[in-house]
Amino acid sequence: MSKILSKFESARTLFLVLLAFLTATFLAIALNIPVLRQLLGSAFLAFVPGLLLLYVLKVRADLATRFVLSVGLSTALVILLGMSVSSVGTAFGYARPLTALPLFLSFGGATALLAALAYMRNRGARFSRPELRLATREKALLIPPALFLFLALAGTFVIKTTGSNILLVALYIGIGAYALGITLWHTRVPERLYPTVILLMSVSLVLVAALRSNHLIGSDMHDEFRLFQTTFDNARWGIAEGSMLNTALSVSILPSVYQVFLKVSPEYLFMLLFPLIVSVIPLVVYIITRKYVAGFYAFLGTFFFMSQKTFLDTHGRTGIAILFFALAIMALFHDDLSPIAKRIMFMVFSVGVVASHYSSTYIYFFLLLLAWIAASTPVYVRKVIDIVRGRSAESASNIAGLPEAGGAGSVRGITGETVALVLVLLYFWYGQVTAVAFDTALWLLRRAAALNQAFLLEAKGGTVSGAVGVDIVSVPQRLRVLLSWASVALIATGVLATLAKHRTMVGTGGPPGNVKHRFLRSRFDGDFFALGLAGSAVLGLAVTLPYISAYYDLERASFITLPILATFFVVGGTMAARLVKIRAGWLIGGLAVLFFSTTTGLTYQAFQIPASLTLNSQGLEYDSWYVTDRDSHAATWLDAYARWPIDAPVGAAERMLFGQTKLPRTLIHGAYSRRYDPGFRPEGFVYFRSADVKSNAVARFPEVAFNRSKVYGNGGAEIYR
Repeated sequence: MSKILSKFESARTLFLVLLAFLTATFLAIALNIPVLRQLLGSAFLAFVPGLLLLYVLKVRADLATRFVLSVGLSTALVILLGMSVSSVGTAFGYARPLTALPLFLSFGGATALLAALAYMRNRGARFSRPELRLATREKALLIPPALFLFLALAGTFVIKTTGSNILLVALYIGIGAYALGITLWHTRVPERLYPTVILLMSVSLVLVAALRSNHLIGSDMHDEFRLFQTTFDNARWGIAEGSMLNTALSVSILPSVYQVFLKVSPEYLFMLLFPLIVSVIPLVVYIITRKYVAGFYAFLGTFFFMSQKTFLDTHGRTGIAILFFALAIMALFHDDLSPIAKRIMFMVFSVGVVASHYSSTYIYFFLLLLAWIAASTPVYVRKVIDIVRGRSAESASNIAGLPEAGGAGSVRGITGETVALVLVLLYFWYGQVTAVAFDTALWLLRRAAALNQAFLLEAKGGTVSGAVGVDIVSVPQRLRVLLSWASVALIATGVLATLAKHRTMVGTGGPPGNVKHRFLRSRFDGDFFALGLAGSAVLGLAVTLPYISAYYDLERASFITLPILATFFVVGGTMAARLVKIRAGWLIGGLAVLFFSTTTGLTYQAFQIPASLTLNSQGLEYDSWYVTDRDSHAATWLDAYARWPIDAPVGAAERMLFGQTKLPRTLIHGAYSRRYDPGFRPEGFVYFRSADVKSNAVARFPEVAFNRSKVYGNGGAEIYR
């Protein structure tokens, strides 16, 4: 085996194998060979373009870094190339550019060009191969994470078919116990196992929500799916007037390209594509955190990230945007990337953020802007002081441990040019091309400027209200609020402690291991610490300014900053552990595991409260968002026979219908688009989901039954006319 692998160290052999893979992929697609088409096509789109770009840029990093960069770059290139094909084809009068032939020729040609460049750049080079052999203990440590993946797949199947959640409960308990075990016996866990453990955990967790139903679950997911269907059916991207969602190429172009290559069920493609891509984010967080703290502490910070409710549920455009954001930050501060590679990757990933999600883009821009101000202000202040005193200003460039701009071997992570680049991208895409999201942002900023309403609870989102105890009545709810505040306290402690000890914790002077604090692997880069300050400021502003958290939930906003703040969560936990005189790992790991038990719903299950959709077939969350087969069948009936307006007066049924049918938006009305006053008389059909029928929603809308009869029923959903 060693002799076989050694042959792949040569560039010529490596690229010949890659050429054979590409040939097999396009043959499988052209001949429409089942299974093989899907396997090879998905592997090609998910890894190959990004991997080739890494070879072009001569990136020589560890396997985990190359893996996440390959996925991220490939995803971004699929979006950008797909958009280019659509735009250029439409400009030249080709009505349906996003079809098989144009896409195959474009992607084949682009891949061939990248492969040629990669070969020329690496001709004669020898590549090191990863060490894949595992000791017996290492194999044993990987058995539980592999079982987690099995429990996720089997557990979702069992709960859908029998209603039993025993396997999913076992999954969550097992993951929490495994993390706790690593916390207690981390000295016996080789650091090289953490990336594999994190990836297996991450995939297992996101698949539970993705596969919980045979159909899409959530609110925005249905709108995103409809946008994908429209783009795919039209075989081109177009600007939908008045739609902010249309700016998100991540849910229009990306799945459309995958669907052309894979040719699978559109709904299952949408259910699985985004969770599998999003599952890479924790590994990116680990790589970012591992640069500054030991591998064990980086694992705990990453586990805390995976414990967020937003991560467990977010699989659409927000998840893709956060992946690009995390990768952009990782690229800026990764030591194994050359300056040119850093700049190219930062630009590609920044374009990815802008093309994926408008709200995340605005937060991304303000993070960079505030970080640049925080990093630059001390330098300029010191220079002014030195000039006034008549002394040389050379010492100013290293104030607060900031790397010297343009110094040997260093590149400033965040500069005015990087901030300007994101601003230009943001303004071009949202202000000039699509317009709607930019206008909405300006409207929100004007509302946020009403500081006289800053202390009104009505001007805050549900997360802020819950954080101060509004509608918090059960023990599990109180426990979650308490743990959330404890987590915020650790992050704040980490940022403030780093600020107080910046002379010993921040800076690039000396070798990486030359640090005073034992839990640190190396000092923080000045610009990275500035990002930590900026992340804290963004969260503070989201809470303080009126309407910001009401428009964009604080829990989602904090999740975007966590790829940075997860490191300071670990630092804060270490500092707090010193004060209470316990082991830092026990405090950080114990808090993370307890927090995980609340966000997954385990603590609610212990009190027999059906709060979690993934663990229950009843309860508010389930009734609000779950889509049954009967609901989908009733929607299919409407799709075939509806010729009049449709009212879905309860919950999220309106958005579900929009995703499950291809009826015009103007025909579908519901709680999101219409207020149902007493005495309201619907004009056409009235649709009730299974959960609505079960809760006797018809009785709450007597005007629906007035002069109407049930025209469809399948033992679950009902339709009146």
